[in-house]
Amino acid sequence: MRIRRVGGVCAVLLLVAGCEEKPVVGLPAEPSSAAPVRAPDAARKATAEKYAPFIWFAKGEDHGPMDAGRFVSTAKLKWAHDDGCPDSDIAAPPDMDVLTGRTQPYAHRVKSGFPRCDFEGEPIRSTDPSAPRRNEKLGAEGFYLDGEDSLRRQTGDGAPTYWQVHSPEGAGVRVYTYWRFHAWNNARNVEDVIPVPGSVIGLDGDHEGDWERVTLITDLRDTPTMLVFNGHGSQCSLEWSKVEKTDGRPVGYSAKGTHASYPTTGTHGWMLDQTDQGRRLDTLTDLRWVEVEAWWGYAGGWGSVGRPGVALSKERTGPPGPSPVRGAGEPWKAKRCDEPGGLLPDSFAGVWRSLGYVNQPTTTAKYTATMTLRGGRVGDKVGEIVYPGLECRGELTLAKADRSAVVLTEEIVAEPVRACVKRGTIGLMPVEATGSRPELFWVYHQLGAGPVVGANATMVKAG
Repeated sequence: MRIRRVGGVCAVLLLVAGCEEKPVVGLPAEPSSAAPVRAPDAARKATAEKYAPFIWFAKGEDHGPMDAGRFVSTAKLKWAHDDGCPDSDIAAPPDMDVLTGRTQPYAHRVKSGFPRCDFEGEPIRSTDPSAPRRNEKLGAEGFYLDGEDSLRRQTGDGAPTYWQVHSPEGAGVRVYTYWRFHAWNNARNVEDVIPVPGSVIGLDGDHEGDWERVTLITDLRDTPTMLVFNGHGSQCSLEWSKVEKTDGRPVGYSAKGTHASYPTTGTHGWMLDQTDQGRRLDTLTDLRWVEVEAWWGYAGGWGSVGRPGVALSKERTGPPGPSPVRGAGEPWKAKRCDEPGGLLPDSFAGVWRSLGYVNQPTTTAKYTATMTLRGGRVGDKVGEIVYPGLECRGELTLAKADRSAVVLTEEIVAEPVRACVKRGTIGLMPVEATGSRPELFWVYHQLGAGPVVGANATMVKAG
Protein backbone atom coordinates (compact mmCIF):
# COMPACT_ATOMS: atom_id res chain seq x y z
CA MET A 1 0.00 0.00 0.00
CA ARG A 2 1.40 3.41 -1.00
CA ILE A 3 -0.29 6.71 -0.22
CA ARG A 4 1.01 10.17 -0.98
CA ARG A 5 -0.44 13.49 0.08
CA VAL A 6 0.18 16.15 -2.56
CA GLY A 7 -1.20 19.67 -2.02
CA GLY A 8 -3.83 18.38 0.39
CA VAL A 9 -5.15 15.85 -2.12
CA CYS A 10 -4.92 12.15 -1.42
CA ALA A 11 -2.88 10.73 -4.34
CA VAL A 12 -2.85 6.93 -4.30
CA LEU A 13 -1.05 4.40 -6.39
CA LEU A 14 -3.32 1.63 -5.08
CA LEU A 15 -6.93 2.47 -4.22
CA VAL A 16 -7.27 2.53 -0.42
CA ALA A 17 -10.62 2.13 1.33
CA GLY A 18 -11.31 4.81 3.90
CA CYS A 19 -9.44 7.69 2.22
CA GLU A 20 -11.89 10.52 2.77
CA GLU A 21 -10.42 13.03 0.30
CA LYS A 22 -11.06 12.66 -3.42
CA PRO A 23 -8.15 10.64 -4.84
CA VAL A 24 -5.98 11.90 -7.66
CA VAL A 25 -5.86 8.31 -8.87
CA GLY A 26 -9.37 6.95 -8.87
CA LEU A 27 -8.66 3.30 -9.65
CA PRO A 28 -5.72 0.93 -9.32
CA ALA A 29 -3.24 1.07 -12.18
CA GLU A 30 -2.42 -1.98 -14.25
CA PRO A 31 0.74 -3.89 -13.32
CA SER A 32 3.89 -2.43 -14.86
CA SER A 33 4.86 -3.71 -18.28
CA ALA A 34 8.11 -1.73 -18.49
CA ALA A 35 10.83 -3.58 -20.39
CA PRO A 36 14.06 -4.27 -18.53
CA VAL A 37 16.99 -1.98 -19.29
CA ARG A 38 19.18 -3.42 -22.06
CA ALA A 39 22.32 -2.43 -23.91
CA PRO A 40 22.19 -1.04 -27.46
CA ASP A 41 23.30 -3.25 -30.32
CA ALA A 42 27.01 -2.62 -30.87
CA ALA A 43 26.68 -2.20 -34.65
CA ARG A 44 23.78 0.23 -34.29
CA LYS A 45 25.68 2.21 -31.66
CA ALA A 46 28.71 2.45 -33.96
CA THR A 47 26.54 3.79 -36.79
CA ALA A 48 24.83 6.30 -34.50
CA GLU A 49 28.23 7.61 -33.41
CA LYS A 50 29.75 7.60 -36.90
CA TYR A 51 27.02 9.89 -38.25
CA ALA A 52 26.21 11.94 -35.15
CA PRO A 53 25.32 15.39 -36.50
CA PHE A 54 26.75 18.81 -35.83
CA ILE A 55 23.99 21.32 -35.01
CA TRP A 56 24.43 25.07 -35.46
CA PHE A 57 22.37 27.29 -33.17
CA ALA A 58 21.50 30.78 -34.34
CA LYS A 59 23.34 33.83 -33.08
CA GLY A 60 21.69 35.16 -29.94
CA GLU A 61 20.01 31.84 -29.08
CA ASP A 62 19.21 32.12 -25.36
CA HIS A 63 17.20 28.91 -25.01
CA GLY A 64 19.66 26.18 -25.91
CA PRO A 65 19.31 22.45 -25.17
CA MET A 66 19.79 20.90 -21.74
CA ASP A 67 19.77 17.57 -19.90
CA ALA A 68 16.18 16.30 -19.91
CA GLY A 69 16.77 14.42 -16.65
CA ARG A 70 17.61 17.67 -14.89
CA PHE A 71 14.35 19.17 -16.12
CA VAL A 72 12.34 16.23 -14.73
CA SER A 73 14.17 16.23 -11.39
CA THR A 74 12.94 19.75 -10.57
CA ALA A 75 9.51 19.55 -12.27
CA LYS A 76 6.03 19.03 -10.88
CA LEU A 77 3.97 16.23 -12.39
CA LYS A 78 0.40 17.40 -12.94
CA TRP A 79 -2.78 16.30 -14.68
CA ALA A 80 -4.46 18.88 -16.90
CA HIS A 81 -8.25 19.14 -16.88
CA ASP A 82 -10.46 20.96 -19.34
CA ASP A 83 -13.89 22.61 -19.08
CA GLY A 84 -12.88 24.89 -16.21
CA CYS A 85 -11.89 22.12 -13.79
CA PRO A 86 -8.64 22.80 -11.86
CA ASP A 87 -5.53 20.77 -12.70
CA SER A 88 -4.47 18.05 -10.26
CA ASP A 89 -1.09 17.97 -8.51
CA ILE A 90 0.41 14.48 -8.71
CA ALA A 91 4.03 14.61 -7.47
CA ALA A 92 6.72 17.25 -6.96
CA PRO A 93 9.14 16.08 -8.16
CA PRO A 94 7.93 12.77 -9.61
CA ASP A 95 9.48 9.47 -8.56
CA MET A 96 11.37 8.30 -11.67
CA ASP A 97 10.56 4.62 -11.11
CA VAL A 98 6.86 5.38 -10.78
CA LEU A 99 6.82 7.94 -13.61
CA THR A 100 8.37 5.49 -16.07
CA GLY A 101 6.59 2.29 -15.04
CA ARG A 102 9.56 0.50 -13.51
CA THR A 103 7.22 0.18 -10.55
CA GLN A 104 3.47 0.69 -10.68
CA PRO A 105 3.02 3.95 -12.65
CA TYR A 106 1.09 7.04 -11.73
CA ALA A 107 -2.50 6.87 -12.95
CA HIS A 108 -5.37 9.31 -13.17
CA ARG A 109 -8.85 9.61 -14.59
CA VAL A 110 -10.42 12.40 -16.60
CA LYS A 111 -13.00 14.73 -15.06
CA SER A 112 -16.62 15.01 -16.11
CA GLY A 113 -16.54 18.78 -16.60
CA PHE A 114 -17.42 21.97 -14.76
CA PRO A 115 -19.19 22.49 -12.36
CA ARG A 116 -19.14 18.94 -10.96
CA CYS A 117 -15.57 18.01 -11.93
CA ASP A 118 -16.03 14.36 -10.91
CA PHE A 119 -13.60 11.63 -11.91
CA GLU A 120 -14.84 9.21 -14.55
CA GLY A 121 -13.65 6.53 -16.96
CA GLU A 122 -10.68 4.19 -16.92
CA PRO A 123 -7.39 5.33 -15.36
CA ILE A 124 -4.69 6.65 -17.67
CA ARG A 125 -1.11 5.79 -16.73
CA SER A 126 1.93 8.03 -16.95
CA THR A 127 3.35 5.46 -19.39
CA ASP A 128 0.36 5.87 -21.74
CA PRO A 129 0.30 8.50 -24.52
CA SER A 130 -1.21 11.30 -22.45
CA ALA A 131 0.20 14.71 -23.41
CA PRO A 132 -2.56 17.36 -23.18
CA ARG A 133 -3.84 18.69 -26.53
CA ARG A 134 -1.76 16.06 -28.35
CA ASN A 135 -4.08 13.09 -27.89
CA GLU A 136 -7.38 12.71 -29.70
CA LYS A 137 -8.83 10.49 -26.98
CA LEU A 138 -8.00 12.80 -24.05
CA GLY A 139 -8.28 16.22 -25.70
CA ALA A 140 -7.04 18.90 -23.30
CA GLU A 141 -6.60 16.40 -20.45
CA GLY A 142 -3.44 14.48 -19.60
CA PHE A 143 -0.18 14.26 -17.66
CA TYR A 144 2.37 17.05 -17.98
CA LEU A 145 5.62 18.15 -16.36
CA ASP A 146 5.50 21.73 -15.09
CA GLY A 147 9.16 22.73 -15.22
CA GLU A 148 11.21 25.13 -13.16
CA ASP A 149 11.13 28.52 -14.89
CA SER A 150 14.75 29.27 -14.03
CA LEU A 151 15.88 26.47 -16.38
CA ARG A 152 14.47 28.08 -19.53
CA ARG A 153 17.58 30.04 -20.49
CA GLN A 154 20.47 27.76 -21.46
CA THR A 155 23.63 28.23 -23.51
CA GLY A 156 23.41 24.63 -24.73
CA ASP A 157 27.13 24.09 -24.22
CA GLY A 158 27.81 20.38 -23.66
CA ALA A 159 24.11 19.45 -23.69
CA PRO A 160 23.36 15.76 -24.30
CA THR A 161 21.82 14.37 -27.48
CA TYR A 162 19.66 11.25 -27.24
CA TRP A 163 19.66 8.69 -30.02
CA GLN A 164 17.38 5.79 -30.84
CA VAL A 165 16.97 3.47 -33.81
CA HIS A 166 13.95 1.82 -35.42
CA SER A 167 13.85 -0.84 -38.12
CA PRO A 168 10.27 -0.61 -39.46
CA GLU A 169 9.07 -3.98 -40.67
CA GLY A 170 9.06 -4.31 -44.45
CA ALA A 171 10.36 -0.78 -45.09
CA GLY A 172 13.93 -1.78 -45.95
CA VAL A 173 15.39 1.09 -43.94
CA ARG A 174 16.75 1.93 -40.52
CA VAL A 175 15.74 5.16 -38.81
CA TYR A 176 18.28 6.82 -36.49
CA THR A 177 16.76 9.71 -34.55
CA TYR A 178 18.90 12.29 -32.73
CA TRP A 179 16.82 14.08 -30.07
CA ARG A 180 17.63 17.19 -28.07
CA PHE A 181 15.57 18.81 -25.33
CA HIS A 182 15.02 22.54 -24.75
CA ALA A 183 13.24 23.86 -21.66
CA TRP A 184 11.58 26.70 -23.59
CA ASN A 185 10.38 27.33 -27.15
CA ASN A 186 10.55 31.09 -27.68
CA ALA A 187 8.66 31.32 -30.98
CA ARG A 188 8.34 35.11 -30.95
CA ASN A 189 11.91 35.64 -29.78
CA VAL A 190 10.71 38.10 -27.15
CA GLU A 191 10.48 37.94 -23.35
CA ASP A 192 9.66 34.37 -22.24
CA VAL A 193 6.55 35.09 -20.18
CA ILE A 194 3.03 33.71 -20.61
CA PRO A 195 0.90 35.72 -21.21
CA VAL A 196 2.65 38.61 -22.89
CA PRO A 197 1.13 42.06 -23.50
CA GLY A 198 -0.01 42.19 -27.09
CA SER A 199 -0.56 38.44 -27.40
CA VAL A 200 -3.33 37.80 -24.88
CA ILE A 201 -5.56 36.36 -27.60
CA GLY A 202 -2.97 33.64 -28.09
CA LEU A 203 -1.50 34.29 -31.53
CA ASP A 204 1.90 32.80 -30.79
CA GLY A 205 3.54 29.40 -30.45
CA ASP A 206 5.59 29.84 -27.27
CA HIS A 207 5.63 26.86 -24.95
CA GLU A 208 7.58 25.27 -22.14
CA GLY A 209 9.40 22.07 -23.10
CA ASP A 210 10.62 21.45 -26.63
CA TRP A 211 11.80 18.18 -28.18
CA GLU A 212 13.53 18.59 -31.54
CA ARG A 213 15.33 16.13 -33.79
CA VAL A 214 17.10 15.31 -37.00
CA THR A 215 16.72 11.84 -38.47
CA LEU A 216 19.21 9.73 -40.40
CA ILE A 217 17.82 7.17 -42.84
CA THR A 218 20.05 4.25 -43.81
CA ASP A 219 19.58 1.04 -45.73
CA LEU A 220 19.77 -2.26 -43.85
CA ARG A 221 23.57 -2.24 -44.25
CA ASP A 222 23.64 1.09 -42.35
CA THR A 223 24.67 3.06 -45.44
CA PRO A 224 23.15 6.58 -45.22
CA THR A 225 20.57 7.46 -47.87
CA MET A 226 19.02 10.71 -46.58
CA LEU A 227 18.78 13.13 -43.66
CA VAL A 228 15.38 14.34 -42.46
CA PHE A 229 14.83 17.74 -40.82
CA ASN A 230 11.92 18.26 -38.45
CA GLY A 231 9.99 21.26 -37.19
CA HIS A 232 6.47 22.60 -36.58
CA GLY A 233 4.89 19.22 -37.21
CA SER A 234 6.39 18.77 -40.68
CA GLN A 235 9.44 17.13 -42.22
CA CYS A 236 11.64 17.48 -45.27
CA SER A 237 14.54 15.36 -46.47
CA LEU A 238 17.77 15.70 -48.42
CA GLU A 239 19.55 12.96 -50.29
CA TRP A 240 22.73 12.04 -48.46
CA SER A 241 24.93 13.33 -51.28
CA LYS A 242 23.35 16.82 -50.90
CA VAL A 243 23.68 17.03 -47.10
CA GLU A 244 26.29 19.45 -45.73
CA LYS A 245 28.97 17.48 -43.86
CA THR A 246 31.96 18.03 -41.62
CA ASP A 247 34.42 15.13 -41.29
CA GLY A 248 31.83 12.88 -42.94
CA ARG A 249 29.15 13.75 -40.39
CA PRO A 250 25.96 15.66 -41.27
CA VAL A 251 25.35 19.31 -40.37
CA GLY A 252 22.00 20.83 -39.43
CA TYR A 253 20.77 24.27 -38.39
CA SER A 254 18.46 25.02 -35.46
CA ALA A 255 16.12 27.99 -35.86
CA LYS A 256 16.40 30.78 -33.32
CA GLY A 257 13.77 30.42 -30.62
CA THR A 258 11.71 27.64 -32.21
CA HIS A 259 14.62 25.15 -32.61
CA ALA A 260 13.12 23.64 -35.77
CA SER A 261 15.80 21.93 -37.86
CA TYR A 262 16.81 22.99 -41.38
CA PRO A 263 19.55 22.02 -43.86
CA THR A 264 20.85 25.56 -44.52
CA THR A 265 21.11 29.06 -43.10
CA GLY A 266 18.42 31.60 -44.01
CA THR A 267 14.69 32.21 -43.55
CA HIS A 268 12.40 29.20 -43.56
CA GLY A 269 8.73 28.24 -43.57
CA TRP A 270 5.52 29.95 -42.53
CA MET A 271 7.03 30.80 -39.11
CA LEU A 272 9.81 32.69 -40.93
CA ASP A 273 12.39 30.79 -38.90
CA GLN A 274 15.92 32.19 -38.93
CA THR A 275 19.06 30.04 -38.99
CA ASP A 276 22.74 31.03 -39.03
CA GLN A 277 26.05 30.02 -37.47
CA GLY A 278 26.22 30.99 -33.81
CA ARG A 279 27.22 28.22 -31.38
CA ARG A 280 27.89 24.74 -32.75
CA LEU A 281 26.87 21.59 -30.86
CA ASP A 282 28.92 18.46 -31.52
CA THR A 283 26.34 15.82 -30.60
CA LEU A 284 29.03 13.14 -30.31
CA THR A 285 30.45 14.90 -27.23
CA ASP A 286 27.57 13.60 -25.09
CA LEU A 287 25.59 11.12 -27.20
CA ARG A 288 23.29 8.95 -25.09
CA TRP A 289 21.14 5.98 -25.97
CA VAL A 290 17.69 7.18 -24.97
CA GLU A 291 16.45 3.83 -23.64
CA VAL A 292 18.79 3.89 -20.63
CA GLU A 293 17.78 7.37 -19.48
CA ALA A 294 16.07 7.47 -16.08
CA TRP A 295 12.99 9.20 -17.57
CA TRP A 296 12.57 6.72 -20.44
CA GLY A 297 9.07 5.29 -20.21
CA TYR A 298 7.17 8.48 -19.42
CA ALA A 299 4.70 9.30 -22.20
CA GLY A 300 2.95 12.49 -21.07
CA GLY A 301 3.69 16.10 -21.92
CA TRP A 302 6.99 17.87 -21.32
CA GLY A 303 6.15 21.41 -20.23
CA SER A 304 3.24 23.39 -18.87
CA VAL A 305 -0.16 23.72 -20.53
CA GLY A 306 -0.46 27.11 -22.23
CA ARG A 307 -3.48 29.36 -22.08
CA PRO A 308 -6.31 28.88 -24.59
CA GLY A 309 -6.53 31.27 -27.51
CA VAL A 310 -8.09 31.75 -30.90
CA ALA A 311 -5.31 29.83 -32.64
CA LEU A 312 -2.33 27.54 -32.00
CA SER A 313 -3.61 26.19 -28.65
CA LYS A 314 -1.71 22.92 -29.19
CA GLU A 315 1.47 24.81 -30.05
CA ARG A 316 1.43 26.60 -26.68
CA THR A 317 1.55 23.32 -24.72
CA GLY A 318 4.57 21.14 -23.99
CA PRO A 319 4.90 18.24 -26.46
CA PRO A 320 5.42 14.53 -25.82
CA GLY A 321 9.01 13.32 -25.97
CA PRO A 322 10.63 10.06 -27.05
CA SER A 323 9.07 7.07 -25.31
CA PRO A 324 8.49 3.33 -25.80
CA VAL A 325 4.98 4.01 -27.13
CA ARG A 326 6.10 6.57 -29.72
CA GLY A 327 7.11 5.11 -33.06
CA ALA A 328 9.38 6.51 -35.73
CA GLY A 329 6.63 7.38 -38.20
CA GLU A 330 7.66 7.24 -41.88
CA PRO A 331 10.31 9.95 -42.22
CA TRP A 332 11.84 8.32 -45.31
CA LYS A 333 8.68 9.44 -47.14
CA ALA A 334 9.13 13.11 -46.23
CA LYS A 335 8.95 15.67 -49.02
CA ARG A 336 12.29 16.87 -50.41
CA CYS A 337 13.70 20.02 -48.85
CA ASP A 338 15.04 21.07 -52.27
CA GLU A 339 11.82 20.54 -54.25
CA PRO A 340 11.13 23.45 -56.61
CA GLY A 341 8.35 25.77 -55.50
CA GLY A 342 4.88 25.10 -56.82
CA LEU A 343 1.60 26.90 -57.29
CA LEU A 344 -0.37 28.86 -54.75
CA PRO A 345 -2.85 26.27 -53.39
CA ASP A 346 -6.49 26.97 -54.27
CA SER A 347 -7.41 26.98 -50.57
CA PHE A 348 -5.30 30.13 -50.04
CA ALA A 349 -6.84 32.09 -52.94
CA GLY A 350 -9.48 34.70 -52.15
CA VAL A 351 -10.03 37.78 -50.01
CA TRP A 352 -8.91 37.57 -46.37
CA ARG A 353 -9.52 40.09 -43.57
CA SER A 354 -7.91 40.23 -40.15
CA LEU A 355 -10.04 39.20 -37.21
CA GLY A 356 -9.84 42.48 -35.33
CA TYR A 357 -6.68 44.56 -35.16
CA VAL A 358 -3.28 43.25 -36.21
CA ASN A 359 -1.16 42.39 -33.17
CA GLN A 360 2.07 44.43 -33.38
CA PRO A 361 3.60 44.96 -29.90
CA THR A 362 6.09 47.56 -31.17
CA THR A 363 3.45 50.16 -32.08
CA THR A 364 0.40 51.83 -30.52
CA ALA A 365 -1.24 52.21 -33.95
CA LYS A 366 -4.50 50.32 -34.41
CA TYR A 367 -4.92 48.90 -37.86
CA THR A 368 -6.40 45.94 -39.71
CA ALA A 369 -5.32 44.03 -42.83
CA THR A 370 -7.14 42.94 -45.98
CA MET A 371 -5.29 40.55 -48.30
CA THR A 372 -6.31 39.41 -51.78
CA LEU A 373 -4.59 36.33 -53.24
CA ARG A 374 -4.86 34.86 -56.74
CA GLY A 375 -3.27 31.89 -58.46
CA GLY A 376 0.35 31.88 -59.53
CA ARG A 377 3.75 30.21 -59.31
CA VAL A 378 6.70 30.93 -57.07
CA GLY A 379 8.18 34.24 -58.23
CA ASP A 380 4.84 35.57 -59.54
CA LYS A 381 2.94 38.52 -58.09
CA VAL A 382 -0.10 36.76 -56.62
CA GLY A 383 -1.96 39.52 -54.79
CA GLU A 384 -2.19 42.72 -52.81
CA ILE A 385 -2.58 43.73 -49.18
CA VAL A 386 -3.96 46.94 -47.69
CA TYR A 387 -3.76 48.13 -44.09
CA PRO A 388 -6.80 50.26 -43.11
CA GLY A 389 -5.67 52.51 -40.29
CA LEU A 390 -2.20 52.88 -41.81
CA GLU A 391 -3.52 53.40 -45.36
CA CYS A 392 -0.56 51.55 -46.84
CA ARG A 393 -0.83 49.15 -49.76
CA GLY A 394 1.59 46.42 -50.82
CA GLU A 395 2.11 43.89 -53.59
CA LEU A 396 2.59 40.23 -52.72
CA THR A 397 4.98 37.83 -54.49
CA LEU A 398 4.87 34.07 -53.91
CA ALA A 399 8.13 32.87 -52.33
CA LYS A 400 7.25 29.34 -51.17
CA ALA A 401 4.13 27.21 -51.26
CA ASP A 402 2.77 23.81 -50.39
CA ARG A 403 -0.58 22.53 -49.17
CA SER A 404 0.16 23.34 -45.53
CA ALA A 405 1.84 26.75 -45.70
CA VAL A 406 2.62 29.74 -47.93
CA VAL A 407 5.37 32.36 -47.72
CA LEU A 408 4.96 35.73 -49.48
CA THR A 409 7.25 38.70 -50.00
CA GLU A 410 5.55 42.05 -49.44
CA GLU A 411 6.62 45.31 -51.08
CA ILE A 412 4.81 48.51 -50.08
CA VAL A 413 3.87 50.54 -53.16
CA ALA A 414 1.62 53.24 -51.63
CA GLU A 415 1.75 54.99 -48.25
CA PRO A 416 -0.27 58.24 -48.50
CA VAL A 417 -0.77 58.84 -44.75
CA ARG A 418 2.17 57.38 -42.83
CA ALA A 419 5.42 55.63 -43.66
CA CYS A 420 5.29 51.85 -43.61
CA VAL A 421 8.08 49.27 -43.68
CA LYS A 422 9.01 48.93 -47.34
CA ARG A 423 9.75 45.20 -47.60
CA GLY A 424 8.77 42.25 -45.46
CA THR A 425 7.92 38.57 -45.44
CA ILE A 426 4.50 37.09 -44.65
CA GLY A 427 3.89 33.50 -43.59
CA LEU A 428 0.44 31.88 -43.83
CA MET A 429 -0.82 28.66 -42.27
CA PRO A 430 -4.39 27.30 -42.09
CA VAL A 431 -5.77 27.03 -38.54
CA GLU A 432 -8.91 25.51 -37.09
CA ALA A 433 -11.72 27.95 -37.74
CA THR A 434 -13.65 29.45 -34.83
CA GLY A 435 -16.66 30.06 -37.07
CA SER A 436 -18.08 28.89 -40.39
CA ARG A 437 -15.44 30.54 -42.62
CA PRO A 438 -11.85 29.35 -43.23
CA GLU A 439 -9.07 31.04 -41.23
CA LEU A 440 -5.32 31.56 -41.66
CA PHE A 441 -2.64 32.43 -39.13
CA TRP A 442 -0.75 35.41 -40.61
CA VAL A 443 2.73 36.35 -39.38
CA TYR A 444 4.98 39.15 -40.64
CA HIS A 445 8.54 40.31 -40.16
CA GLN A 446 10.60 43.05 -41.75
CA LEU A 447 13.23 41.89 -44.22
CA GLY A 448 16.70 42.50 -42.86
CA ALA A 449 15.40 43.07 -39.32
CA GLY A 450 16.54 39.73 -37.89
CA PRO A 451 14.37 36.96 -36.48
CA VAL A 452 11.98 39.07 -34.36
CA VAL A 453 8.42 38.62 -35.62
CA GLY A 454 6.91 42.05 -36.13
CA ALA A 455 3.17 41.33 -36.29
CA ASN A 456 0.57 38.58 -36.42
CA ALA A 457 -3.15 38.14 -36.89
CA THR A 458 -5.88 35.65 -37.67
CA MET A 459 -7.24 36.17 -41.19
CA VAL A 460 -10.83 35.17 -42.02
CA LYS A 461 -11.85 34.38 -45.58
CA ALA A 462 -14.28 37.01 -46.81
CA GLY A 463 -14.66 35.94 -50.42
